[in-house]
Amino acid sequence: MVGALLLGLLAAPVGAARRLTSRLYRGPALAVGLAVGEMRAGLALSYAVPALPPSFAVVSTAIAVYAMAVVIRRPPRRVGQARRSRMMRHEYLKAHN
Repeated sequence: MVGALLLGLLAAPVGAARRLTSRLYRGPALAVGLAVGEMRAGLALSYAVPALPPSFAVVSTAIAVYAMAVVIRRPPRRVGQARRSRMMRHEYLKAHN
């Protein structure tokens, strides 16, 4: 149970932050903010529904936030990726012509 809670609070906020920002310093700050918000929301949900275990509520909230981040925005492209792909295409065409 503790492992699932740790994995849910480590992987889901970082994945969501990665999808929502491409800035170096905003990513970790956003991940921490998401993790704290998901923890509070999950505990509040567990308090509101007494039959719901806290660990399940917290991890479910984290997964829901990640799913919303996936729907909202795809992963940002890395800087220079488009230029590299153009260069590779140019080199390929040059070699095969």
